[in-house]
Amino acid sequence: MPKDDINPKFRTDEDRDPPKYTFRRPREEEEVNLTEVLGGLLQRLKNLDKQRTDLAEEIERLSEEAEKEAQDLEKELSTLREQAVALKEVLETMRARRKT
Repeated sequence: MPKDDINPKFRTDEDRDPPKYTFRRPREEEEVNLTEVLGGLLQRLKNLDKQRTDLAEEIERLSEEAEKEAQDLEKELSTLREQAVALKEVLETMRARRKT
């Protein structure tokens, strides 16, 4: 018995799906200009480097802002602690006067 008769899913070469990717040599009019390709890659590399530099500068700026804000908050917390101590002393004085 031929294989065609045994396996109903058997497909001949004509029935097969075309390959997804075909690799072929470029025609003369399609020849790749390596200078253009390398130039494009170099330009992309320069753009990526500039983006990296911009991001590094932005991170540095944000870091400085965060540090300044942390210092401001620390000063404010210190002031609030001093005020809390002063209020506690006033409260203790008021309680002492009530008892007398």
